[in-house]
Amino acid sequence: MPDVPCALAGRRNCALSIGLAQPLADAAASLRPQHIIRELAQRYGLESVSYLHVDDSAPRPTGRVAWTTLPAAWGTSYASHGWATIDPRLARTRNRLAPLVWDAGDFADDPAALRFFDAAAHFRLRSGVAIALHQSLSSRIVLTFDSTSGPISPARREAMAASQGDLMLIAISLHEDVLVRRLERPGHRAPPGPRLTLRERDCLSLAARGFTSVDIGDKLNVAPRTVDFHFGNIKTKLCAQNRTEAIAKGIAFGIVDTGARGAGR
Repeated sequence: MPDVPCALAGRRNCALSIGLAQPLADAAASLRPQHIIRELAQRYGLESVSYLHVDDSAPRPTGRVAWTTLPAAWGTSYASHGWATIDPRLARTRNRLAPLVWDAGDFADDPAALRFFDAAAHFRLRSGVAIALHQSLSSRIVLTFDSTSGPISPARREAMAASQGDLMLIAISLHEDVLVRRLERPGHRAPPGPRLTLRERDCLSLAARGFTSVDIGDKLNVAPRTVDFHFGNIKTKLCAQNRTEAIAKGIAFGIVDTGARGAGR
């Protein structure tokens, strides 16, 4: 199936297949997109999707279900019981870029996690894929694509892992193009994404094109050690452990320009 540009959010440098772009565009235009998003998740054997706002400013995360295809009672239960503090999907994705494939059985030795999954089982949440979109050092969005199946077989786990690329693109599009705008209220804007300086953006964009620190220094007329200094700041702002992860997160946030600007600013 051919790819088409991400028309839903022009600042991103990615491509969605027509099979993904059309339902996401339909969801963005719909007043109640739950059924569209649910059907999209079902293509991957996943029955529900939830969108969580997570605060990492404390040792244990706190958060709420801001939107879900599940009954509203799931969000109410999640908030009233403070499940975010023991939800292992949040803990496991706190410093993680890649999607997390999970099964309730993975946490059999964690009594607190078992309490959470016992409650989640009432809503038929037994396995799935969790994806974190880090917005700042202390806040993130977590999208969970959940399944009624569990425990999952090795073959099923492998199939879920194979779908991670599509699910990452879907998660980014759902966040930026479908959900974040409809959940914003006057005076209650969503937490901003990480802010990079213009020079930090240049360094990150050039690195995404394969440039080394020496190459970037030549391009921007600065010393390689200055480039490394900028990357230290970039990794801190993006909560990235290395340059490769910083590039991936920059693309996910839409702050990497793969046709990077020239020197001399």
